Amino acid sequence: MTRWILLLAALALLAAAPSAHAQTDNDGDGAFTPQDCDDNDSTIYPGAPEIPADGIDQDCDGADACYQDLDGDGYGSTIVIPGNDFDCSDAGESSRSDDCNDGNSAMHPGATDLGGEDLNCDGIIDGPVATEQRSWGTLKGYY
Repeated sequence: MTRWILLLAALALLAAAPSAHAQTDNDGDGAFTPQDCDDNDSTIYPGAPEIPADGIDQDCDGADACYQDLDGDGYGSTIVIPGNDFDCSDAGESSRSDDCNDGNSAMHPGATDLGGEDLNCDGIIDGPVATEQRSWGTLKGYY
């Protein structure tokens, strides 16, 4: 009888001990290990909103979200795309979202306005303006 009591007591202790494979939710975000890729931060869990280009994988998909850069000038549009890694510097990706024309690599913040076009996305044409001056039938340059 004593053996049975000891056996039952041992089984009860084993059942109460935490399992090495037990799922936990340390940060209280509702996601459990191992699916929660950072169980110490409640803003990081599968399906969490991803903040683009911050180098953090909020949604546990293995990469950061980036801004789309169709024209390859390093400046992205406001369209968010899945990144390939955490740096948003691969082809088609950007860490910036301030390109005013993602179909024209000459138009981006920092470009120089030329020919009466706002190439630097500041809303002001402040560079040289092409003018048409007819003198002996030729087109003269910029002023």
